[in-house]
Amino acid sequence: MAAYADESVRRGPEGLYYVIGAAVVITDDEDEARDLVRKLLLPGQQFIHWRDESNKRRAKIVSALSELDLFVIASYCYPIAQSREESARQRCLEGLAGALHTEGINEVVIEGRDPIQDRNDSMTLTTARLYELSPNLHFRHARKTSDPLLWLADVVAAVVGLHVNEQAPHYLATLSPTFLTLTRILL
Repeated sequence: MAAYADESVRRGPEGLYYVIGAAVVITDDEDEARDLVRKLLLPGQQFIHWRDESNKRRAKIVSALSELDLFVIASYCYPIAQSREESARQRCLEGLAGALHTEGINEVVIEGRDPIQDRNDSMTLTTARLYELSPNLHFRHARKTSDPLLWLADVVAAVVGLHVNEQAPHYLATLSPTFLTLTRILL
């Protein structure tokens, strides 16, 4: 069982919310989940990205994804200044690694960014292993286009972000994950 992770950044009254959300498909067949997510693509669309979707389409996507048996794990920092986004990301990754370990999940696929940022993530997660936050964690970065479960992670991160900053908590209620773990991280 693997977790698929992505980030979401939202503006709140006192600063930014930085969220790292991970989706774990609980069923034995991740390929069935991938097929369900692929069916949500519009003609010509290469992947699902929350910020590019209309509100009507977002509601349809979340409703369709609610059919999946999901475990959602997320860490978030709030409030943060825009200049602290990378620090918030690394702290949220530490929190995510610890939560994954607690839940017995030892593999995470993270949507890749650029090589320097991915190296920062790798150093953070390697340190988490060394300090036993998540001693058996295996991780890798992947391009969004490589796996539909990363599109699911994008939706999960956005939905959690909207929930924690109270902009649209109904999306998380609609998604209705089987298990939900949210951790607020302080900088």
